[in-house]
Amino acid sequence: MDKALARYKTSESIPLELYFPMEYLQDTNFGEVLGEDLVGCGSGWEVITNVSAASESLIPPCKGIYLFIWKPSFSLPLNERNVSFRYVVYVGSASTGSSNILKRFTSEYKDKINTEPSVHWTSNMPSDRLSRLKKVLNLGKLEYWYIEMDKASGEQIQDIEKRLINIFNPPGNSNFKAPIRAIVDVKKTAPAFEPAF
Repeated sequence: MDKALARYKTSESIPLELYFPMEYLQDTNFGEVLGEDLVGCGSGWEVITNVSAASESLIPPCKGIYLFIWKPSFSLPLNERNVSFRYVVYVGSASTGSSNILKRFTSEYKDKINTEPSVHWTSNMPSDRLSRLKKVLNLGKLEYWYIEMDKASGEQIQDIEKRLINIFNPPGNSNFKAPIRAIVDVKKTAPAFEPAF
């Protein structure tokens, strides 16, 4: 990441879009019930800080939910400590058949983590799953959070995953809800007034 920052220092980066779904984040009952369901179905969150391809040895082969969380290097001083910020950039699950979170990590994410930081300067806004993953998995310092849910059904895991996606709206997920934007074509000419008939 340091070399990419040095290489592209004079170039404008393509921002990562973050949009917060207020209808979920401000709904106290939605958050409380989601928290209760995570406690009821899971064994508690485990966190791998500064996740990399080598982190696969720390991930168990179990059903569950996982999050990639970006922790930017910026922090704010507060009294005797610094406060840092985290953003959930991807939510996933392993819930059916022989799928497990270790297999998902090794087959889909391991080879993309911080291997192409130039994507923040050289690629357009992500439009498909692969380009979204590439963007969020190359943010630098990432944490990998997972919760084992071997006693939960596949339907329960998928339901909780869906609710986590709704509450965090992670930019790496394909159902990321971005605002609708109008596209203006400045080259197209149109008459000031259209005939009524």
